[in-house]
Amino acid sequence: MRKLNINPVLSEFIRKQLPDEKEIFSALFSSGVMPIPIIYWHNPETDLDEILDGHHRYELHKSHGYEFETFERKDITNIFQAKQFIIYHQLGKRNIDKPFRAEYLRRAYSAKRDEKEFLNPTKKVTVLEVVKEVAQAAEVSERTVYRALSEPEETPPDKLEQAIEAFKEQKKDYERRIQKRKEQLTKEFIAECRATAREPEESDEEELREKLEKEFEAEAEELAQKSDEIDELRADKQRAKADTNQVGGREKSADGEKRKRKFSRKKEALKQKKNSLRTFLTVLGKCQTAYGNIEGYFDDLPKVPFKALFEAVEGLQLEMVKGDKKR
Repeated sequence: MRKLNINPVLSEFIRKQLPDEKEIFSALFSSGVMPIPIIYWHNPETDLDEILDGHHRYELHKSHGYEFETFERKDITNIFQAKQFIIYHQLGKRNIDKPFRAEYLRRAYSAKRDEKEFLNPTKKVTVLEVVKEVAQAAEVSERTVYRALSEPEETPPDKLEQAIEAFKEQKKDYERRIQKRKEQLTKEFIAECRATAREPEESDEEELREKLEKEFEAEAEELAQKSDEIDELRADKQRAKADTNQVGGREKSADGEKRKRKFSRKKEALKQKKNSLRTFLTVLGKCQTAYGNIEGYFDDLPKVPFKALFEAVEGLQLEMVKGDKKR
């Protein structure tokens, strides 16, 4: 019997069985023979035969010794195609609910985009071309794929938040225990110094630090690995967000960015002009008050058209308000 392997990267695309489904599934193959062949492919990266369809059947084989037939998909040559095969195979099953279908369409989109970028890294991959290919392979409309992409994806953010919370708790516990262990080693060291009547040296502190690092080395490496995993989840979330923003023709072009910057500059200039007019009115009012206070002391004081100036500034402000309403 051929030796098969389960690739954890691929097994993530398989929907987990519910307890009732497991019982029914096990009863179907209680005769000891599995009539449905297990489909596999040969992964050139790992040089192993990995299961594409039949993960649950293979688990029954390992636990009960049921025999099974196999079928190799020789047309699948890379991990991206393997992912897509599993996704479309899952979408073809009747027991996939609507939320799972949307999730699988999102995964199909990501796998197809990754494949295209892998095969031709210099070519820019557009959302439209990937959506068309996914819709055709999944036998759904392009609108269905767009809808799945634009739906809020709850799993990655939840997974990220849970990972961050778990990491914080583990780090807090790690720091608490290492501090406690440090205090214990310090007390033991002081007691030893008193018993031997010797003075502590600088090398003792370095030795203590190295001892602590060695004791907690495995946990420190685990924390570093979890920190890297959180960074990867953050990157995946940002990438998914970028893909969602591109859906429905919202892919930002260089011209669009240029127009946006130009509009922002105009808006900022208009804001500065409004502020300048308000400042000018304030200063003008103070000048008019000061003018009135000193008018009786000077016979040849020039006449200042305060009224005309006020009317001119107020007129400009009124034009700006009208312009804002039109926009």
